[in-house]
Amino acid sequence: EVRCLGPGSERVRSGQPLGYVLSSCRHFRFGGERHNLERASDSAASLPLFAPCSPLLSPPLLSSPAVPSLPPMSPLPLISFALGTVASGPCASAPERCFKLHGLEAGLMPALALGTWRGSYKDCAAGNFTCVRRAARSSVAAWIAMGGTHIDTANDYRTQLEVGEAVAASGADRSSLFLTTKCPGPMGFAATIQCAEDNLQMLGQYGVNTSGYIDLLLIHFPFVIKPECYGIAHTPECKVPYKDADDEARLESWRALELLQRQGRARFIGLSDYNTTQLAHTLAHAKQPVAVHQVSHGLACMNLRYTKKQGATRRPRRMRDVCMHPS
Repeated sequence: EVRCLGPGSERVRSGQPLGYVLSSCRHFRFGGERHNLERASDSAASLPLFAPCSPLLSPPLLSSPAVPSLPPMSPLPLISFALGTVASGPCASAPERCFKLHGLEAGLMPALALGTWRGSYKDCAAGNFTCVRRAARSSVAAWIAMGGTHIDTANDYRTQLEVGEAVAASGADRSSLFLTTKCPGPMGFAATIQCAEDNLQMLGQYGVNTSGYIDLLLIHFPFVIKPECYGIAHTPECKVPYKDADDEARLESWRALELLQRQGRARFIGLSDYNTTQLAHTLAHAKQPVAVHQVSHGLACMNLRYTKKQGATRRPRRMRDVCMHPS
C-alpha cells in the first residue's frame, strides 16, 4: 500500500496506484518506510528517473492466470530496475513477475501493465481529448522511466498516437517493452487486418523495411460498434452504440488474428470480454492458441473458471458492478 504524506495528500487517497501517488505528492510511505521524492520539472533535462508528473497515471492492469501472489515490491528494487537495462526482453529483469503465454512460440508477459483508456484520466473533463492525449503521453513516459515495461492500449481509446510518441521519445529498446492493443470488436477478416495495420502505424512501429510488431493483439469485445456511432455521437440511436456480431464474424476476425500472428505482426493473440458460449465457439475452430482472454472481474462475471479450464491466461482488468456479457 502507498500512502501520500504532507502536501498533496488531499488529492490522493490511501491505496491509490503507485504511479498516481508518485505523480501527485512529494512525500509518501511505501513498504512501511517514509520516502521523499523530488518531483521532476517539465524540463526534459530533469528526467533521470521519474518523468514529468502527469495529472493522473492510469491504474496498472493485473494480468493473471490465477490471481497470483506477486513478490513484494520495495522502492529499492523498483529504482534499480528502472536504472538497469532490459536488453533481452521485458521480463529479463524480473521473470517471476511475468506469466507464460502460448503462441506459435512460448513467451512471457509482464504481470503489471499501464492502462491508457481515456476514462482513466480523471483530471480531464469528459470529451476533452486534448487533455486526455497530453495525460496519456505523460503517463506512458513516466511509466517507462520508472521501469514499467507493459503498456495496454486500444484502437478505440484514441491514445495510441501518444503511446507511440512516448515510447519513441523514451529511447527504450523495442524488445524491452510489451505492447498490448486491441481491435474494436469482431469486424470481419479484412477490417481486422486493417485495424492491426492502423494500430501498428499509430504506435510508431514502422521502421526501415519493417512494419514492426504488436506483442499482444486482442479482439476488444464480442460485439461491434454501429457505423453511425463512431467518433463523438449523441444521437438517440447511439444511446447504445453497439450491436451484436454473429458467430461467423467472430470466426473471421479470429482467422485474421491468426494470419497476423503467422506473419509475425502479432506475437500473441487473444480475446476480451467473450462469454462462455462465444469463447467455446472460437476455441472449437481456432488453429492457433488463444493466449489471453481479458475479462471484467466482478461478482457478476462468472467466466473466469471456464477461461482457466481452457488454458488461456485470463487478465482481470478492473472491478465492475455488472458483467458486460454474462454467459
